Amino acid sequence: MENNKTPQEITEINKSIERNSKMLAFGLYLDEGMKAVERVFPEYKHFVLENKNNSFGEVKRKLFTFNLA
Repeated sequence: MENNKTPQEITEINKSIERNSKMLAFGLYLDEGMKAVERVFPEYKHFVLENKNNSFGEVKRKLFTFNLA
């Protein structure tokens, strides 16, 4: 299969995957705790720890609010 995506489109897709993965890691933390995050998403442990006192909605806003300026 041919890839017709521009480098910019690929970069945006990768950013979207990372944001979604961070949300999954944070949701896992809320449901199962830090040990589960360390096991499933060790690369996002620091992100989860930085946001552990925030609500799911706050973290979502932080990740998905874009600066369009």
